[in-house]
Order: sequence, then C-alpha cells, then structure tokens
Amino acid sequence: MIAEIARWVVIAFGLWIAAVGVLMASAPHTARSGLARMGSTPIINVTELGLRLVAGLAIWLAADLSRWPDGFRVAGSFVVITSVLLLAIPRRWHHGYALWWANRLKPLWVRLLAPAALIAGAVVVWSVA
Repeated sequence: MIAEIARWVVIAFGLWIAAVGVLMASAPHTARSGLARMGSTPIINVTELGLRLVAGLAIWLAADLSRWPDGFRVAGSFVVITSVLLLAIPRRWHHGYALWWANRLKPLWVRLLAPAALIAGAVVVWSVA
C-alpha cells in the first residue's frame, strides 16, 4: 500500500520535472526567475525542501516497484540526505547558491538544458509505470 502511494508520488514528481523542462524551453526567463527564488524566504525554502524530501522518500519507497531498484534506492537516499542537509544550513546559503546559478545560466543555456529535464522526467515516470 505505501509502495503504491509512493509510486504515484514518483509519477507526479516525474511529471513535474518534465513540466519544468517544457517551461525551460518555452519561457527560459521565467524558469531562471523561479530558480532565483529558491530559498529566498523561509516559506519558499521549507516548502521547496519539504516537497523535495517527500519526493526523495517516495523514490526510495517505490524502489522495489521500479525498473531499477538499486538506482532508485541510491537516488532516493541522495535526495533525502541532501534535502535534510539543505534544511540544516543557513537559508541564505541555499538562496545564494540558487542566485549564483540563476545569474550564470543564460536563457540560451536554459533552453538547451530543457530536453534533459524533459527526458529525465519521462524516464522517472517510465521507470515506475
């Protein structure tokens, strides 16, 4: 039962990543603006990292239902651990890192990276579907 719920959370996560890829391709300035807001306020920080933590737990819990159980366990563990670490560091560090990337990724590069996000999202969905 829990693994099946986790599978649906992973599917939602994969669709989210694919949607971000579409946004990156169609509106790179909006995607960069969203990246720049990561960690910018306590609510955004906790919400972002809380959702990330839930996605990581779901990936880990759905591992046995996936096409790559070991890969899902490793990826889920990585996402959970890094989410907890990001919650533990000062929020300004997290926001500063997001700003650093947002200022360096030019719209052309955001568009060029979009297919990677779209493919990654599709692979995540395919892996548990």
